[in-house]
Amino acid sequence: MAMTTDGEIVARRPKEKCLYRSNLMHDDGRPVIVVEGEKTANAAAEIFQKADVVTWPGGAANVLQGNWELLNGREVILWPDNDDAGRSAMSKIAGLIKSEKISMVEVSTLEPKADLADDIPTSTIRELYLSRQSVAEPLFKGAIRGGELSSLYTNFVEGFPLGWDTTDKYIRLPVS
Repeated sequence: MAMTTDGEIVARRPKEKCLYRSNLMHDDGRPVIVVEGEKTANAAAEIFQKADVVTWPGGAANVLQGNWELLNGREVILWPDNDDAGRSAMSKIAGLIKSEKISMVEVSTLEPKADLADDIPTSTIRELYLSRQSVAEPLFKGAIRGGELSSLYTNFVEGFPLGWDTTDKYIRLPVS
């Protein structure tokens, strides 16, 4: 038996399964922390009460079985176990989520195989959380959003339009 992404219980194992604790996610802009394993997800939810915590079924080798579309556009924090399999799994997950706000916690200072279900001092967890590094790729290579252009070019220099409405709002050929 397994639960599909639609919440239906089926006898056959669906290729894509819902994320553990995804039914508890909020729509209020909270960050989502991805951890490895149900025990770790439950422990992390107790630690990070102002974040949503999820994990996928089947362990590090089965990241493709999770429904990662749920996290598209959200701020996602990847918290691997301190082992090669955990870091590799989180790197794969980073490539499956479409978001500009994906970061990963560097856990190499912890004991080997350590995760958030272990007895880790709160101060260490806080330090690791605050020192996470972005792993998000731009949605389009070299792309800049219109809002970013507006803030860069508040006073336009007069010039000849290029002929494309969206470009002409921001860029003009110089007059000389």
